[in-house]
Amino acid sequence: GRGDQTDAGGAHDTLPGYGPNTRTIMQIKVSATNTSGSGGALNVAALAAAMPAVYAKTQPVPIIPEAAYNVAFGTTDVNNYAAIGTGSGTQPNFTYTVPSYVDPIDGKTKTTKSLPVINKAIQELFDPIFGRMNATLAVELPFSTSTIATTIPLAYIDVPVERLDAIKDGETQIWKVTHNGVDGHPVHFHMVNVQVINRVGWDGTIKPPEANEVGWKETLRMNPLEDVYVAVKAKRPVTPFGLPKSARLLDPSQEVGSTLGFTNIDPTSGQAPNKQWQITGASMVNSEVTVAGRYSNQLTDFDNEYVWHCHILGHEEQDFMRPFIFHPNVVVPDAPAGVTVTGSTVSWTDTTPFGGQDAQGIPTAGTNAAYPEPTNSPKNEVGFRVYRGPVANANLAATLPANTTSWTDTSTSPTYTVVAFNAAGVSDPGTSAGTTAGALTGPTGLTGSLNADGSVTLSWKPDVNAVSFSVMANGVVVTCTEPATVLKPPCTIAKGSVNWTSGNVTFAVTETTSAGTPLPSATTVLYASSTTGTAVITAVTGPSGLTQRLNSDGSVRLTWGAVAGATSYIVSVDGGATNVANGGFDVTVAGNLTRYTVAAASLKPGVNHTFSVAAMTLSGATAGSATTVFNGKAYTPVTFGASPGSVAGTVTLSWANDVRNVNNVTGLTLSWMQARNPVSMTFGPKTTGATVIGLTRGGSYSFTLVANSRNGNSAVATLPTAVIAP
Repeated sequence: GRGDQTDAGGAHDTLPGYGPNTRTIMQIKVSATNTSGSGGALNVAALAAAMPAVYAKTQPVPIIPEAAYNVAFGTTDVNNYAAIGTGSGTQPNFTYTVPSYVDPIDGKTKTTKSLPVINKAIQELFDPIFGRMNATLAVELPFSTSTIATTIPLAYIDVPVERLDAIKDGETQIWKVTHNGVDGHPVHFHMVNVQVINRVGWDGTIKPPEANEVGWKETLRMNPLEDVYVAVKAKRPVTPFGLPKSARLLDPSQEVGSTLGFTNIDPTSGQAPNKQWQITGASMVNSEVTVAGRYSNQLTDFDNEYVWHCHILGHEEQDFMRPFIFHPNVVVPDAPAGVTVTGSTVSWTDTTPFGGQDAQGIPTAGTNAAYPEPTNSPKNEVGFRVYRGPVANANLAATLPANTTSWTDTSTSPTYTVVAFNAAGVSDPGTSAGTTAGALTGPTGLTGSLNADGSVTLSWKPDVNAVSFSVMANGVVVTCTEPATVLKPPCTIAKGSVNWTSGNVTFAVTETTSAGTPLPSATTVLYASSTTGTAVITAVTGPSGLTQRLNSDGSVRLTWGAVAGATSYIVSVDGGATNVANGGFDVTVAGNLTRYTVAAASLKPGVNHTFSVAAMTLSGATAGSATTVFNGKAYTPVTFGASPGSVAGTVTLSWANDVRNVNNVTGLTLSWMQARNPVSMTFGPKTTGATVIGLTRGGSYSFTLVANSRNGNSAVATLPTAVIAP
């Protein structure tokens, strides 16, 4: 019933049998008598005794050790509870006791670990349009006092902040959710289950998890005027396909650039915003953009986008929800293997096959001897793209879903290229040798050359079924002076039969069978100049846009812009064939490819390696484009300095990358001591500064900075003098 409301002027309680039961959603009644004919009566004691073992067998171990799990996992852990000040500016980390272990960094035996606390909140306010009370999720800045309120309510459309709203694959986080309101809320987490560490009343009372809160939870009760601490660990869902990124406008219902509806408070400082993360280029990756005190509706990268929200429908529909960004481990797929063409059907082998594993033995989705726990390959593709001819021609024929291994074209092409793609990028191409229709292949190996008298000679391998042929120059039929039949190439075309005024000419050879069936054409391009009256090959510029990437396995991936008319590319490492004595070598890459990966075994650690790429054309080699990568231990950052910040309790730091670090730095780690606890933050390799907040006013701080690389971290950079937080 509803309960007796007469003391407030309401009605008496509903009498039994006269009203609906609105509180019980589902009821499961277990009979004490076993009617199955076997097994005996229900033994509640035996069932209760068996439950811990069943839990341990089917559930992951808790993130934070607690005594409640000792029976299940055979441990002797003590309870680890957070206090009301945990997560504050003076105590930003949650430190907890664990079984002794050897720290891999300093080699010391330790019994505690520490994780930074991410402050989140629930805020109940009156909405500014209709004046109704409305609850939203929020951020609690870590420097609240009894007189300073630092809860920042956030709408769903508000700009996500990486360190507040994102989590990496396998990362563990501690959340402190402060409920600054008067109503209880069931808050539901997508993508992750959480472990309740404990609750803390605003009077400082520590409240252990209740019996029904032990174990993994996807929905939690949030009590008014109470903090709840939870541990969260993210793991990529096991799927037999790659997961695409979510790139969208912050508010899809508004136009780009609109400022309507944003909170316009920086959730990391409580001040008007001066930076906004948004997509600014074709890379579809967020970058920092300066703004003048207001956020705006911009295209934003949410990577794998999830949410957390109140599970009361009316609340989540009224904006009680925030995005939750997941960064999975994703690696560029391997090239599709075994591309073949029969008739107009293109077939290939998926290198992360459904029910199988990738080249490194990682299951596409499932288990094997090396991976007994369900897992999936980071190379899983989102899909495939099929091109007619090389990718450089941009003749995209089809985009297909993951795990596809064939596609039928409505037309034909001399060759097809298949690439796999996922959120990390596009694979190297898997290219077919050519189309086949039974024994009908058409002409292959077509090449051309300019003669001294301005004539052109074409050569090719004819199809054995062909009885006739035709030649076109830029779409116009031309006549060969010889031979008379298709079975006797080469074919010579007189100078006056070709129009060179366009600067280049595409020659195409088409053959026909005795049944009159045309076979696929072959094409080649010659470059020439008509200014002197004699057709001569002109040099073309070398490859443009040469870039490199140092991969995690030590290999270097090179990419460059296509050169029109290139028959091949020469990749030179450390001076190429002219510097063999010092490890230099050349590699020839097919003319339809614009990337190459130099294996780690070919590169020496601790060395500046130089790469260049030249195109081979009918006129010979072009000039090369060069780039460098340093494959060694990172050098220490330079000009490391700090100054008191413009906001109380903050310090602003700046630094520069050592010029000897050439594309080898994978990240930067900034460290300092906070309330006798070590604190560290990580930044991207190109970051040149940061502002640390939540420091003790008047406190003296010494910071250190280390550059990280695959071949070892740099020496520690330290401040010349300590800095005082204002």
